[in-house]
Amino acid sequence: MTIVSSSEISYIGSRSGKTYTTVEEMIKGEQEFVRLRGRSPGTLPNSPKQIAGPSSVPKGPISPKTGSPIPTSVNQPLPSNVLIDAQQAVKSINSGTRPPGWGGKWAVPHKNLEGNLPKLDAAGKQITYHEYYLPKNPGDNTKWGANRLVVGSDGSVYVTTTHYGQSGNPPFVYIGKK
Repeated sequence: MTIVSSSEISYIGSRSGKTYTTVEEMIKGEQEFVRLRGRSPGTLPNSPKQIAGPSSVPKGPISPKTGSPIPTSVNQPLPSNVLIDAQQAVKSINSGTRPPGWGGKWAVPHKNLEGNLPKLDAAGKQITYHEYYLPKNPGDNTKWGANRLVVGSDGSVYVTTTHYGQSGNPPFVYIGKK
């Protein structure tokens, strides 16, 4: 999976306190820190802290609903546990499997009824989407939680931690191509 990143941004790991130059590096470093501490990656509760901003942040695809770029994982950092879960989900999707113990919907068509995601790819071909439930955040008492991964037929990968914007903004964060 290619996660949107910028070499001009640094992140501080939510558990280790180490500085990383990319989200990918931060995820690997935090996974190793958690492994050494004997905790599950799903228990990382905090967002990476952006400590330096770029002069030009990569932009996500344009939302037909707002006419603005969809936030990326660079300009709208996601909680560490959600990025780790998204990366694991994409690996499973690419290998045709499902992560053990994950409940909820998996590879179910997402109709984009809210119109937040692009409807056409760069060639003008209609994009279809599939939805994948991600594990709930610690302390979430709802049945399935708000975290979802949505993958487009064009390979675009989006995450929502707000259940498509129902519990806040942004409705989606673009994290890259699978």
